[in-house]
Amino acid sequence: MAYVLKGERHLSFEQFEIIADKLRLAHPPTRTTKIQTRRHQGQFKSTEFVEIPVDTLGKDFNWVDLLVADITLVKGFKNDVQWISRELKVPVKEVIESVEKLIRLKILSQEGETLKKTKGKIYLSTQGPNTMLRNYHRELIGRALTALQDTDAPAYENRLITGATLSIQVKYLPEIKKRMNQFIQEICDLASEGDSDALYQLNLQLFPLFKRK
Repeated sequence: MAYVLKGERHLSFEQFEIIADKLRLAHPPTRTTKIQTRRHQGQFKSTEFVEIPVDTLGKDFNWVDLLVADITLVKGFKNDVQWISRELKVPVKEVIESVEKLIRLKILSQEGETLKKTKGKIYLSTQGPNTMLRNYHRELIGRALTALQDTDAPAYENRLITGATLSIQVKYLPEIKKRMNQFIQEICDLASEGDSDALYQLNLQLFPLFKRK
């Protein structure tokens, strides 16, 4: 534990859970996850996240579970599957399955009539391409396209969909990705201040349109 507290060693998520249970912590304190891979260099270092390897969640974990878990943090959340279904635009059956799954995984807890997220902010880590995460991004990018179709003034004011076409030197790609991750972190820090009253999605995409062979 001394090595862990000094940051010289790191607990796996499973070890973290075991220690929390031994100490009888109903809501284990989150710790800042330290991302080791170059792909996520510079990401999630100030806002406290609990890192969960995707592979530990089971094959039935999906993008709906991420939305259901996070909407419980919004002020005015109602522990009502009909309400969740309507607000997230997800079928009721999938909401029910998701809530049961999240409770089983100890990501949500049921306390009387209250449904709470137990792990605060979660970072899902993976060692390579992952089907669930691809489906998550595909669904949320699709929702961005839907939001883009809404042309009234309030919808325009409540979104920012922008982009740039870049002619770059490939050697700068790692630094560009690092700065994009740092930007996401800054937004996470700002969004973490105070009680939330809305659920937003921030997407950043960087991909080649043409690359010389």
